[in-house]
Amino acid sequence: MAGKMKTYVALLRGINVGGKNVIPMADLRKCLESTGVRDVSTYIQSGNVLLRSTIGTNKRLVAKLESALSKAFSYSARAVVVEKDEYCQMVAAAHNGWGEKADQKHNAMFLVDQLDAAEFLADLPEPRKGVDTVSTAKSVIFWSAKQAKIAQSSMLKVAKAKEYKMMTVRNHKTTRKLIELLENYN
Repeated sequence: MAGKMKTYVALLRGINVGGKNVIPMADLRKCLESTGVRDVSTYIQSGNVLLRSTIGTNKRLVAKLESALSKAFSYSARAVVVEKDEYCQMVAAAHNGWGEKADQKHNAMFLVDQLDAAEFLADLPEPRKGVDTVSTAKSVIFWSAKQAKIAQSSMLKVAKAKEYKMMTVRNHKTTRKLIELLENYN
């Protein structure tokens, strides 16, 4: 059953990264629009999408988008789809200083399937004291690490862990830019 029109952020995992799953943004928008979503807008080439939908539940929307992407572009699509207000609330819950300290690297790890970030974090390497600062909000893990000690960060090990396939990572600039774009999204 179709619901009320809502605005979403869709974060697509693993497209246009390192020459893999190369998808032109015009083709991506066309594919997503074929699912019935509207007003599809992309930001940079790494799978950041704003869209509107009446599809109903988040779970149904994710399934529809992943199915269309997988079929159209012959890869196993994974997407994190978050309603506008929830996305803004999650980002606002990041730890103090996230994205603000120039001597640090700042990332947000958005979890697929709306997994609980605090539970998920328990299965990851423990953050290194004096190097990593980590916090969670719903289905996102916020990570900051001192640039001078980045090689010592335990969070870098996540990219090699099996759990990495359950997330899509965005830096703080992209994460915050999406909020700005949402505020001006017509």
